[in-house]
Amino acid sequence: MMMDAPTTARHLVETALARFRSALTAENAAVPAFRALEDLATAAVVWPDLGDHEPELAARVSELALAVVPRVAEGVAGAIAADRVHFGLAAGAALLTAKPDNLHADRILHAGLIAAELRAALCRSELRRRNDPLTRAVTARRAWEAQADHKVPLQ
Repeated sequence: MMMDAPTTARHLVETALARFRSALTAENAAVPAFRALEDLATAAVVWPDLGDHEPELAARVSELALAVVPRVAEGVAGAIAADRVHFGLAAGAALLTAKPDNLHADRILHAGLIAAELRAALCRSELRRRNDPLTRAVTARRAWEAQADHKVPLQ
């Protein structure tokens, strides 16, 4: 059975709220935060008027999205500027608190962009932590299989 747009959007927003609450205590707040942003962007596409029909829900999203900004920014410090994290999370919250207008698509895009940047920063961090074994293996194999150039001076 398919859900109607309002039910689907409400479900996505409730999931986003749960993820934001998780970000308040998670070891790395960026993980639940980027997932929450993805949920909000999808909800905004499914039912752009959700905020008008569910103002309390929209207010809770805004409150939690802004509450996690410092924790998310701390988790990706050095990879993403804190003001960029704030802007992206605020754009995600505004998907519900601002009426759909000519900037609605831009809010969706900025929320999606910071979600992608957070995901990328997390992947890069984990690869560094693991010493990137795949890249090292491929590089070593290519070096081993490379044609020898006996004309290269040793000095």
